[in-house]
Amino acid sequence: PGDAQATLLLLRRRTMLLAAHLAAQAHTHGGLGPGPGPWAHEPAELHSLSSAALDEAAERLSRELPHRYCFLVAKDGAVVHESYSANSSETLYSMDSAMKLGTAALIGIAHADGTLDLDAPLAEYGLEPTADWGPYWPLVTTRHLLSMVSGLGQKPPGTAFAYDSGSHLQELIWLLEHVTREASVHWATRRLAIPLGVPNMFAGQTESAHVHAGGDNRLPCSATESGCRRGSFRHPSQTLPAPFLQAMLRLGQ
Repeated sequence: PGDAQATLLLLRRRTMLLAAHLAAQAHTHGGLGPGPGPWAHEPAELHSLSSAALDEAAERLSRELPHRYCFLVAKDGAVVHESYSANSSETLYSMDSAMKLGTAALIGIAHADGTLDLDAPLAEYGLEPTADWGPYWPLVTTRHLLSMVSGLGQKPPGTAFAYDSGSHLQELIWLLEHVTREASVHWATRRLAIPLGVPNMFAGQTESAHVHAGGDNRLPCSATESGCRRGSFRHPSQTLPAPFLQAMLRLGQ
């Protein structure tokens, strides 16, 4: 589909630009990032920036975007400005659709375990649909759902891009629970959150015990720093296999 193909090309271009930027920065302070332990904090002027200008920008953001509480600027591997409006680094914020990356990671882990096939229809696992798929349920695969070309029951899978955060995407979690035989929050915490050093990643969903595929987790801004301090980046592990990451860039057919 044209829209999906354009989205994929844009993603690949951005990935290439990011890789080039990281390679160019690899020789600077901090290398590819903060590394193990707390982030380095340094004056903005040491990195050709203005502290006064950043303070002014923070004040303007607080005034014009009242629902965006954190303003952090990092350059050359060091934090040069960090400020909060109304809240703090420990305030819980909704991750919204950013947590779809977590959903993809969970599917990737299960795929690496050999418990599911990206291109096998979900119906072949004996899974009963919870969303309205019309006549297309027997055709819907994990790859269709991950790449947002499932058709949402309105069109044949693989023929049209349609962004989703609801019950159709949630079929991924029901599949995950079906093949792992475990409540998804518990499985996700053990296999993804704890290894990343952020054990409370799915804490907001413990009451239902089901991960929400569309993303509604709540995390503090300090969560990534917690991961650094716990050693997740000091002793990294390959959470997702390279073939899965490559497969994620291929459109569902």
